[in-house]
Amino acid sequence: MSSTPRLLTLKPGSDVAKALADGARGGFVQASGEVAGAEVRVVGDGAPVRSIAGRATLVSLSGPAEGPLTVCLVRAKETSSELVAGILLRAKAQEVYALVYDLGQADAELASEAKASAAVASDAGWAAQAQAAIAEAEDDEEDVGFPEPGDRVQHFAFGLCDVLGVDGERLKIRDVKGGGRVREISTAMLTIEAPKLRDGHKVFRLSRGS
Repeated sequence: MSSTPRLLTLKPGSDVAKALADGARGGFVQASGEVAGAEVRVVGDGAPVRSIAGRATLVSLSGPAEGPLTVCLVRAKETSSELVAGILLRAKAQEVYALVYDLGQADAELASEAKASAAVASDAGWAAQAQAAIAEAEDDEEDVGFPEPGDRVQHFAFGLCDVLGVDGERLKIRDVKGGGRVREISTAMLTIEAPKLRDGHKVFRLSRGS
């Protein structure tokens, strides 16, 4: 492969496979970013086609520009992460950047071999990559933290409230304004954003879950 790859930025909304085939013709590509509406054929005999609704993180993509393209995708859920790995059939680019390596004659032979062996990609390799992607997603979730007694929350409906107690996913909160009304709420269907320091209190923003 050429020692100096060129950068290819995919147009948002374009089909990833087609855009790479057109923009990196004859080359070998590696890409990452964010996609939507992806369909992936999982590696294995009689393997099904997996569809991923909505947006997903493109952890890795590699292969000859004309295909097949092997991918690893992660989609965050409320309490976990869904990972799909296999051969990319289609996906819409949201924000995808690719490195394109130009192939010489010898490299073209290597690409042909990669094309033939893509269907029997190592499950162990996918598992290691999947585990790393999930661990990274979990680290991101852990960084947000969770409200504790003495903290405050900015609730999308109730406004600024003091946290009086915590019981699992439930919070006992009291209005800072409006008469000091006490409520008990569940955070199971809420999105908790990382806290900001305000007036000596950590303030977590609570919004409707996506």
